[in-house]
Amino acid sequence: MGGSQTKYCESSRCGEVKMLREKTKILQQKLDEVMCLRETESQVHDQEMMVHALKESEWKQERKWLQREVKRLVEEKTRKREMMAIEKKQQLEAVERWKRLYLAIKTELDNLVSHQGAGCWAEEGEDELRREVRAKDETIQLLQAHIASIEQQQSRREREVDILRQSLRIITHNRRKKKPIIYLQH
Repeated sequence: MGGSQTKYCESSRCGEVKMLREKTKILQQKLDEVMCLRETESQVHDQEMMVHALKESEWKQERKWLQREVKRLVEEKTRKREMMAIEKKQQLEAVERWKRLYLAIKTELDNLVSHQGAGCWAEEGEDELRREVRAKDETIQLLQAHIASIEQQQSRREREVDILRQSLRIITHNRRKKKPIIYLQH
C-alpha cells in the first residue's frame, strides 16, 4: 500500500514541478519582453536627448549670430549718423557759401545798374554788361540747381536712416518675441 501512495506523491510533485517550470518560462518570457521594451525606450530617450542637445547648440549659435548682427547694425547706424551729421554740416556750409556768392553777384549787378543811370550806356559797355549779366544769371541758375541737388541728397540720406531705424526695430522686436527654451525632463 505504501508503494502506490509514493507513486501518487511523486507524480503530483512532478506535475507541480512541471507547472512551476512552465510558470517560470512564462515569467522569464514576460521579463525578457519588459527588458527589451525598456532597452528600446532607453535608446529612444538617448536619441531624443541627442536631438535636443543638437537643437540647443543650434539655438546658441543662432543667438550669437543675432547678437553679432544687432551689434553690427547698431555700429552701422551710429556710423551713418556721424557721417550724416558731418555731411549735413558740410552741406550747410556749402549752401551758406553759395548764398553769399549769390548775394555778392546780386549786389554787384544792382550796383552796375544804379551806376549806369537812366539808360545812357555806351554800346560797347552795354554788350559787355549784357554778357556779364547772362554769365551771372547762368551762375545763379547753376547755384540754385546745386542747392536743389544738395537738398535731394539730404532727403535721400534721411530716408536711408529711417529705413535703418525700422530694420533695427524689426530685428529687436523679433528677438524679443522668441520664446525661452523649455527643457523637458524624462
